[in-house]
Amino acid sequence: MFKVALAIFKLNEHNIGDLEDPVDVFRILQNMPRRLIDCHRLMEYVFNPSSISADLCPKDIQSKRSLFREQRKQRRVSATRNKHA
Repeated sequence: MFKVALAIFKLNEHNIGDLEDPVDVFRILQNMPRRLIDCHRLMEYVFNPSSISADLCPKDIQSKRSLFREQRKQRRVSATRNKHA
């Protein structure tokens, strides 16, 4: 999934780079999968050895996932403490 997300960003970088409003970036990314007519092109890009995600190894991805989970857990704990304070 992470590689697919990176590919979607990469395939839309020319559209995203011209935008100034983050809301517009969100719209492009939200609608991009609906506009994908050629799913084979996307998958070729995702699994191409020279793609943007080619230098990511499973260990790096797992490390980022663990970091994200820990940060989310800490936010939940903080939110619970703030609620009861």
